[in-house]
Amino acid sequence: MPKPHIDVMLVYDALNKHRDILVNFGPYNALSKSMAVDPKGLMHCYFLLDELIKISPTGEIHSQPMRQALLKVLQEHPEVNDTKYNGQVWMNIKSERLNVTLSHCRRLKVQSSWGSCAAKLTGAEYQLLQKLIQGMSGKVVLDEPPKKRVLKKQESDISIDENGFPNILKTPEPKEATVLALEDAKPEAVSKGVKRPLTKRLGQRAKANIEKQRGQKGKSMAAKEKTKKKRKRCERAFAKKASAQIPKGPGDRRAWPWLEVHDGHPEKEG
Repeated sequence: MPKPHIDVMLVYDALNKHRDILVNFGPYNALSKSMAVDPKGLMHCYFLLDELIKISPTGEIHSQPMRQALLKVLQEHPEVNDTKYNGQVWMNIKSERLNVTLSHCRRLKVQSSWGSCAAKLTGAEYQLLQKLIQGMSGKVVLDEPPKKRVLKKQESDISIDENGFPNILKTPEPKEATVLALEDAKPEAVSKGVKRPLTKRLGQRAKANIEKQRGQKGKSMAAKEKTKKKRKRCERAFAKKASAQIPKGPGDRRAWPWLEVHDGHPEKEG
């Protein structure tokens, strides 16, 4: 159901009278339509809502006159935009805040859920809120929730095998030409230079890998053997040098030098 078009000047007069509420909506600065009604927030915006419900008893105002009225207020009183956003964004924010407060008023009118209001408000505030909601008349309609997207059911064209599994998931069968070439390959054809499909390439590749592994293994064994021989040669040379320094008999023993001390300094005997 489309929202009613209200005269722009009527909306402007209501907003201009209560610019302080337009600057700060209190708790309704952070509430959305789907959230619960905040009685304290409605009482904070009471005077502005009272003016808007007087010009639109159903509690609905079209967005076009709402934005035009906000723009006129902003032109005459630029101090109302105390945010960091430009005028266009500010109008969108304030228009959304007004729609949320009016939507919660309509919800109270239709659902009559007054328990939380009576619990959170004083007696005088509760009576004012009841008077505000009772001032609404006409066909009051709640905002419809957004419809969920439903996918259409379509018949599947996937073929199924005898076991009930889709054929698309089956292992692809080998091509007929490849199977025939493998079956009909003969040694004579190979000797004449005819290339065998797939099997020859696979065999050559496997053979090359085996030879490569063997070559690497042989190189590592040869390097180990070379290192082992070098270590043995070093051990033999060290043993030979050590044995040459050991005296072989009594005649090979070196004589000890005699020292004489003169004035505290040892001198070797000539």
